[in-house]
Amino acid sequence: MHSLKKLNAVLSALMFMALPLFFAACKKPCVETTAALSTVAPIENNASVTVPTSQSNETSKKVDTYIILNDENTTINGKGASFSDSVLKISKGGYYSVKGKLSDGKIIIDSKDSEKDVFLQLDGVVARSLSDSPFSVVSSERKVHVVLSENAVNEFSDSSGEDSYTARRSGKYTQAVLFSKSDLSIEGNGTLKVSAKYKKGIYSEKELSVLGGNINVESADDALGAKNKIAFMAGTLTASCGSNGMRTGFSAGKGEITISGGTIKIESGLDCIQSSSTLTVSGGTFDLTSGKGSTGKAGKRNHSKAIPHVSSGMTGSSGEQAIDANESKAVRAEKSLTVSGGNFAVNSLDDAFFCGGKIIITDGNFDIKTDANAFFASSTIAIASGNINVEYCAEGIEGKSVYITGGSVLVNTQGHGFGENGNVLQTGGTVVSFGSKGEENSKSVYTVMGGTVFSAGSMPLKQGNIERCPELTATATFPANTLLAITGLDGKEVFCLSIAKSCKSFWFSGSELEEGKNYKIYSGGINNGVSKNGVFYGSQYTPGWLVDTVAAK
Repeated sequence: MHSLKKLNAVLSALMFMALPLFFAACKKPCVETTAALSTVAPIENNASVTVPTSQSNETSKKVDTYIILNDENTTINGKGASFSDSVLKISKGGYYSVKGKLSDGKIIIDSKDSEKDVFLQLDGVVARSLSDSPFSVVSSERKVHVVLSENAVNEFSDSSGEDSYTARRSGKYTQAVLFSKSDLSIEGNGTLKVSAKYKKGIYSEKELSVLGGNINVESADDALGAKNKIAFMAGTLTASCGSNGMRTGFSAGKGEITISGGTIKIESGLDCIQSSSTLTVSGGTFDLTSGKGSTGKAGKRNHSKAIPHVSSGMTGSSGEQAIDANESKAVRAEKSLTVSGGNFAVNSLDDAFFCGGKIIITDGNFDIKTDANAFFASSTIAIASGNINVEYCAEGIEGKSVYITGGSVLVNTQGHGFGENGNVLQTGGTVVSFGSKGEENSKSVYTVMGGTVFSAGSMPLKQGNIERCPELTATATFPANTLLAITGLDGKEVFCLSIAKSCKSFWFSGSELEEGKNYKIYSGGINNGVSKNGVFYGSQYTPGWLVDTVAAK
């Protein structure tokens, strides 16, 4: 009776866990020469241009004002804009088409218009400032849209020279090459190149949305940043930065990041993607390298200071960096991390995926190399589906509680595969784990009530005192890159795996086994079937040599 009560309690917990999982699842610069610019004929104010955005393939927009930048020979055809002392100022809402060059100047948006958004179509703009940001939204009642014209290349850069140094010392530098105090959106199908030699690449003190475009950022500090929220929906981001690739939350309790599509490639000195609040990924392709990537020298990490410590005060316009400089994670969130889609290639010096709260995975493909944890959560980790391949790590999947209800997981670890300090409950899916530390080093319990699990020296073998799947163990030398197979006495294949790391024993448990029934263990042989994370499915195994015959318990 006592065991039955425990089973009912576990099942109730699983049902509670399934609700968020279910809902989570549902949801050469293109610039004219000076001579060529001077010959451009004026354009009628009522002309229309085609403006590509990610929200509609081709949207016809009426341009209010045409601007051709040419330093002090800049021309403006329309209203709402002025140019003086190398500064182009946009003072009202509307649609502006901009092309040309500023050798040392600024584009400033200061609009009090409460009825119209500001649309700035960049059609081949090169802007550089030797003393400050070349693009600043100092005020706007409405959202500012940076629209990248198709086939156009736009470049913005600051300087690390003497003028820039003087501005920084005086506290007047705006902290980012593209800076906004209002909601900022990047759209279109063109290219935006940002070179931030001093501070951040692109930053908004409110929300930053990326709806399209080919964005390239090289920055001494963060590549993309926002105080309240970043929404990345489409387009391509290629970033190389000294600090964080994508960061939100420069004040406590704020900093949501949502990513639903696009391609993101980041090489960062610190975290590739960091949220001080929630991080939600439902799609996209990710190539993330943090801290120059894994060194192949796996080691334990102290997670007591792993959460970014966000200061309540602000310095200048974007706040101080307030994280431990020794932390270089690929993906980090303080409150919750949810992944329901996407393809991840992660090469991380520190944890690949870290959360100060819970991690929920309902889909996605993950290829991971890290010197620390593949997944670490201070609270719960729940895996309902997806394909997780951890090629190398210090520790595999670590959380206060780990629930596995589906998916395919392969962990090749230098330590524990699962649950060094937290209990693991598996009710579905396929788990394979290779490591060097097992039951004697673990404080946790791994219980299999469904699915399949194979472990070679990498996870706790302790079992909870509840009904669970049968298991079997075998001791022999199984060389790396050879097959290991379990069959019934009739030769019917139960499980077949390509060994990722040489091992001398293994533990296997799953719903395929029948308690008390004998099974044959083979090494070598041939399997021409389809494999996922080393496990073969839907195929006929041609046996190698018989290693042992064991009974399931």
